[in-house]
Amino acid sequence: MKKSLSITLIIIVAFMLVNILGKRLISEVLAEEFQLLGLALLRVLMLVFTLWLLFTDELVQWKYLFKNNLFFTSLSIGLIAISIYKVSNRILIEDRIITDFKHYSYFAQCLSVGFFEEFFSRVFVFARICYHFKYSSSKNIFSYVAISSIIFGFLHLTNLFNPSYDVLSVFTQIVFAIMIGFVFQTLLLTFKNILFVGALHALINYYGMLKTELFEVVSTDNESPIIAFRDSMIFLILIGVIIIPICYFTLRKNQNLLYGTHVSN
Repeated sequence: MKKSLSITLIIIVAFMLVNILGKRLISEVLAEEFQLLGLALLRVLMLVFTLWLLFTDELVQWKYLFKNNLFFTSLSIGLIAISIYKVSNRILIEDRIITDFKHYSYFAQCLSVGFFEEFFSRVFVFARICYHFKYSSSKNIFSYVAISSIIFGFLHLTNLFNPSYDVLSVFTQIVFAIMIGFVFQTLLLTFKNILFVGALHALINYYGMLKTELFEVVSTDNESPIIAFRDSMIFLILIGVIIIPICYFTLRKNQNLLYGTHVSN
């Protein structure tokens, strides 16, 4: 596959369009109870295509995506099992009418999103950025992490087509995604295990959308959307002031290449 910058941008836009159209098709074709499972299947298909792109590109040093696999796989499974148990227990305690099918469909959707977005944004997009900017050392790694994180944030522009979100909410999501992009890319470059980072991403989605997506709690807060947006931005900026320097100094100490096998050719 060609590795020109224009091809990379076309692929990114194509995935965004597939996400928008896929969600629209699922909402119109499937009954509500099967829509979460449909979304999970959509992300699995996108993940499979992403893996095909990665194998075709041959830019990734795969050995640096699965370091200490036994430890991180065990840790990921443990965190997932504890999380599912806690949420299942909460459903029982609060006596909510939520079937196991809906609960596990919701979790499957979170899991598929987590792994698709990690392989696509943290591996494919980042590898392409490294290639286009001729990444061959850790000297400029932070700038490449910043670029990939910004792209990851703007991928969430697709939520503008979701009637459940307003413009301010989508903007907040974008800023949060950029921040979390720094964290996940740093974790992947540091620990070299995509399974662990994918599981963490899935669990953040799992807990983050629990009330609205699974419990279907409608907010009765009468606070002005503008005020809520302002408070969210202040919080995210404060978090960014803490997170970004930590990522920067962590990456400066990281001398092991993760991508760029054929960059110097």
